[in-house]
Amino acid sequence: MNKVKDHIKLFPREASHYSNDMNGGMARYFLSPDLFPAKLWQLFCHMHLPEFAQQAKKLGWWRSLDSDRAKPPSVVELETSGGVLLKPPLTFSWYLKLIGIYDLSFGQVKVDTCDKCDNFKHRFAEAPAGSEIEKKVSAEWDEHRRGAYTSYDSRNADANTTNKYYPLPLANDEKPAFNSLKKVETQTQDFGGNLRTPKLTVGEAYYLRILATFCYSIFSQARRHTVLYFWNEKIAEKGANNCVSIEHYQHLHYGSGATNLIKWYDGTFSQCNNGTMLRYNLEITDPDIPSMFMYQRTDVKIPPTGHTYLVNDSWFGAISRAAKNWSIISDLSDWVTIAAGCSRKNPPICVEPPQEVHRDWREYLGQRFVKTTRTDSKYNKVNISEYHWFNYGVGEVIGPDGKQVLMADGSPQLQSHPGEVWMRKELNEKEPWVVLDLRRNAPRDHSKWGKGLRTRDLPAVDGVLPITDPKFQLYHAPLPIITKEKIQYLHKLSKFLPDPAKAALYPPYVEGMLCKNNGSAGAAVEEPEEPEAPDELEEPVPAMPLATGLATAESSEDSSQSDDSGSESSDDDEPLAARLTRAKHAE
Repeated sequence: MNKVKDHIKLFPREASHYSNDMNGGMARYFLSPDLFPAKLWQLFCHMHLPEFAQQAKKLGWWRSLDSDRAKPPSVVELETSGGVLLKPPLTFSWYLKLIGIYDLSFGQVKVDTCDKCDNFKHRFAEAPAGSEIEKKVSAEWDEHRRGAYTSYDSRNADANTTNKYYPLPLANDEKPAFNSLKKVETQTQDFGGNLRTPKLTVGEAYYLRILATFCYSIFSQARRHTVLYFWNEKIAEKGANNCVSIEHYQHLHYGSGATNLIKWYDGTFSQCNNGTMLRYNLEITDPDIPSMFMYQRTDVKIPPTGHTYLVNDSWFGAISRAAKNWSIISDLSDWVTIAAGCSRKNPPICVEPPQEVHRDWREYLGQRFVKTTRTDSKYNKVNISEYHWFNYGVGEVIGPDGKQVLMADGSPQLQSHPGEVWMRKELNEKEPWVVLDLRRNAPRDHSKWGKGLRTRDLPAVDGVLPITDPKFQLYHAPLPIITKEKIQYLHKLSKFLPDPAKAALYPPYVEGMLCKNNGSAGAAVEEPEEPEAPDELEEPVPAMPLATGLATAESSEDSSQSDDSGSESSDDDEPLAARLTRAKHAE
């Protein structure tokens, strides 16, 4: 039992950024997407049952894992000749039960998984057929799903609107001037899961940590095309400043010239659904800031949690599938090559933005806007994570009766509101707007909000520096890897890379490599205890059905890499026999 637990703790963990939002701030950790229970058991056998593992590898047949009805000739020959076919002291089925106690997960959490739907499904299955409880649960579930369907319908409607304005997609090299076309553009954007770099098939690689490679995807409906942006953790981080920086680069280099922009992205707070992105949208829709004015109107829409599947996710899946054809992925450039060739019909544009593209937008935007969220126009506290529709620049006027105010010709009455964000908690056109003005020089009297007060009519904000000022350059040198242990692990993995030039990208640790924020340069750091790695494995064994207690997940979806050494399994006082009985009962 302890050997199984200690073996599991040797593997690095990966945390999903969705988990922090969906589970009350509690991160959910996953083992490598390249691992699955069968391979985990094989690695355990190589480490603790070497005689059995060596025989199984030689025969090409793992007893208790592979079917007895499909024994290869080598096994049949051994049995008929009187040889000894070793039996593992810990069979695969028992290994499944043991690791099931720890509720392990493999890969990353699915992007489009809804906790509420799972809960409704469980309650519906447990309710007596035809009972009032079943009817109540069914009604609540239908109400919840209507919100999800509204999101999908709204997204399709936005895409169709763009298709009407752009019946022919813009060419990749075509870049109209901002506000030159009275059209509507729709775009979706999202981070993919961290790409393991280097990625190897040797057994030792599963025990060591990797250098995370990031992929940020922006899909343009006007172009019918996707741009994939790649960098790794030595170039930049994966936060709000980086998301805004990449989107700004997208507008400058792949803009559509539309006056109206509709953006869809998931509700991950650390990326797009935060104050930095909110203030950026205020900046690019304010005509009184000519250096940044890009769109007359922008609408940001966020699907309900658990129903956030976007076009971008299909690209991440395509990259993951294409990567399976590569036995070795050495560095960032390999991932770019894989992504560029993952679709022959409509290959994406792959960009490696230089480090200078990443700017400190939070500090820059803090010159004109407050960094904290104010109360709204009715002096109510605002939590932006509760809202799913954000409107900037121009919005429809909603009357006291909850209906749009119409002009004489029947068109909706529009109100210009530069510097203000209008918000709705649902993707419902009849819901009244909640008004929030974040300009530093905004009037203290909230009753004046929502009246179309121009920025140029407010007291001037002096000393505003442009975003291109060196002060706002986010990084000035390659980012150091923050732990000595990780540097050593990457160097160890580099020995398996066939290209010496790419292996040189992962140098050995020398004194002074640690950054100041994580220990003084040259400070003594305790040597990590190197785990005893098994022999190199042959081709991966197909995944087997999982026992109750094991969570499965798609390996191609979004997650963020954790630098922790392994998840600490709980040592409950409950006897092992009782746990196994409980697990069996759950089955």
